[in-house]
Amino acid sequence: MSCLYRSLSHFIAHMDENQLRQCICNYLETNPSLMEDMSLADIVALEDVSYSKDDYVRRMRNTSTWGGAIEIKAFCDLFGANVEVRVRSTQESIHFQPSQSVSTMNVRIEWQGHHFEPIVS
Repeated sequence: MSCLYRSLSHFIAHMDENQLRQCICNYLETNPSLMEDMSLADIVALEDVSYSKDDYVRRMRNTSTWGGAIEIKAFCDLFGANVEVRVRSTQESIHFQPSQSVSTMNVRIEWQGHHFEPIVS
């Protein structure tokens, strides 16, 4: 399981982390432009393998694959959410916004260096 999907699903009623993962992957399949601004070499920098965009989405469907910035951006677009990712080590935040829609929800998660957690007020 991926802590990113678990953390984000905390904010979506009636959707568990696996359903959210598939929803985001479906969105990425139909909106590959989200991946165009980022080099796949950068996306999979920790692995010594190259992937096509289709391979990337297929791999992301696996429950053991970790999600990251692209999946957070897809979440923003899908749910009209602003997502703030607080970086625990620096106390700085990275902000993600939906591309087209007006934000209807604010989500805060924390990156603990290899692990995401929801921030619940």
